[in-house]
Amino acid sequence: DAFAEWWKVTNDLPQKDQDMLIKLRQMVPQLTEEDYQRCIDIANDLHFKIDTTAKPKAKELRDKLAFMMDVTEIDAGLKMHFERMVKKHYGVNDPISELEVSPAELAEFVRDVLPAARNFPKWESADIDKMRIVAARAKKRAAATATMGQKKAWGQG
Repeated sequence: DAFAEWWKVTNDLPQKDQDMLIKLRQMVPQLTEEDYQRCIDIANDLHFKIDTTAKPKAKELRDKLAFMMDVTEIDAGLKMHFERMVKKHYGVNDPISELEVSPAELAEFVRDVLPAARNFPKWESADIDKMRIVAARAKKRAAATATMGQKKAWGQG
């Protein structure tokens, strides 16, 4: 039963992540085949090569996701990533933040979520596995966000 599997995978996620995934589950099947395939093609391209086209491709993918979900965290994460890359170019090696989103990570998210959302409720075991990966990433990100919030609240951030 796909609904039971969905509940098992998403039940302990923060509410905003649950809501986002439900929205994607509802919206992705409504995409035209052309729009769906364009998202997957961009994600595949970003997954297999990061070059000077990564930033505009990530922005295009983000823009497509914005029609289906809140992209505030993606925006902030991509901004952090590209700012760190600029600093790195000038010799400043800042550590990677848990809240940072690289184009490759955005691509992974799309490559995992969109097919699973499109296939729901006719899930294969691969769809369930991908959603487990997405849920694990969401939990890790929520923990990092909570930690960052605590540091800021305590004047450490």
